[in-house]
Amino acid sequence: MNKTKASNKATKIKEAPSFSSDFIIVAEFCEQRGPVSLMVIPENGESKFDLSRFVLRVLASDHTRRSQSNTGWINPEDSQVYLTDTKQGAHAYVHYITLHDIHARGYVRPICFCYVTNEPDKIMNNFEAFLNAFTQISQLIKYGNNCRFVRDVQKQL
Repeated sequence: MNKTKASNKATKIKEAPSFSSDFIIVAEFCEQRGPVSLMVIPENGESKFDLSRFVLRVLASDHTRRSQSNTGWINPEDSQVYLTDTKQGAHAYVHYITLHDIHARGYVRPICFCYVTNEPDKIMNNFEAFLNAFTQISQLIKYGNNCRFVRDVQKQL
């Protein structure tokens, strides 16, 4: 009987991932609803993946960097991490950014982009490429966000 339990445990460790192809999650921490997925690319790319559980884990802690320069609040630095979710067979590059929002708590809205794959070595072997690509996306989004934030503040004055 002990052998059966041991073999079941080994089988559980080697379970197939709950998804078959790579996908990207865009998620935010919403004050009213908590961590939520805003978008998955491609649509339905996550198939049987437990998206809510993963987004909760990704946004459960504060990954904002504390900048030592005076421009930290105006243009906060991005933060990047590598995460694994062994239960779902997921390996993820997670890129955190902070957007300004006049209606958000503290005037900031944490957002993250997650590239999720079931290939164990894909993220680490391509970490620099992921970093460069998501940093470019981040810069474009933050530029537009800063323009809108300034316009929103001016309207309030």
